Amino acid sequence: MQQIKLKSLFLVSIIIIVLTIFSGCGDKNSNTSEPDPTPIPSSAPMSTPEQPSADNQVLDEKEAVIELMSKGSQIDEMYYELVMIGAGLSSESKSWLKGSKMKIDTTINGQRLISIFDLSKGELISYMPGEKMAMKMNVEEYQGQDNITPMDYVKQLDKNEFVLTGSEKVNGMECQVIQIANGTSLFKQWISVEYGIVVKVEEDHDGQKTVMEFTNLKVGPGSVSDDIFAFPQDLEIFDMNEMTQAFPSAVSP
Repeated sequence: MQQIKLKSLFLVSIIIIVLTIFSGCGDKNSNTSEPDPTPIPSSAPMSTPEQPSADNQVLDEKEAVIELMSKGSQIDEMYYELVMIGAGLSSESKSWLKGSKMKIDTTINGQRLISIFDLSKGELISYMPGEKMAMKMNVEEYQGQDNITPMDYVKQLDKNEFVLTGSEKVNGMECQVIQIANGTSLFKQWISVEYGIVVKVEEDHDGQKTVMEFTNLKVGPGSVSDDIFAFPQDLEIFDMNEMTQAFPSAVSP
């Protein structure tokens, strides 16, 4: 009985740390993390070839950006590192993506957590390195932003109104820079010309800025080994929903 109590108390500590990390990363479904979708204009006023209208020029720019992003939409295997700074918090993570699986190794304010997603099953398993207990939950319960991939930004972008502001280099990569206004939030995104994915994001919400940078990209077949998604052999996995139901009786005196 004493062993059950100690195990239950340890699991509680895991939950507290996991929830702290998730809340620190922010809710990926919150209103401030993504701009509201706005359709891209499908047509522009007619103009003569000699004097192209401003609307036609803007439309051509948008189509060029969308064509660039079509390269990124084909990516289903890659590795990258993410640095996120904002709201008094900072986090660093390494991510591996292959098909329906994703692994994230995150450190936020000194706490390290590994999460492995299986999107085909709609579940993820999280654990702290060096510990022998892990927690399983539904993907929908994950509230961090570090599982938003560079491709996710591309998928959101083709439904939003944006303005092409120029081109810049980010971490040695040639990028097209776009801007999206959404209420009190202003978003800037840098799209890699080579890969067609977002490699940097700046969000300014009511004067509070958040910056995310994706670095050390490895893209395409062979960039991620299947072994990366394996769990430690001695890891004991607990279902969060089952544990929540059993927890009151397990820790009662």
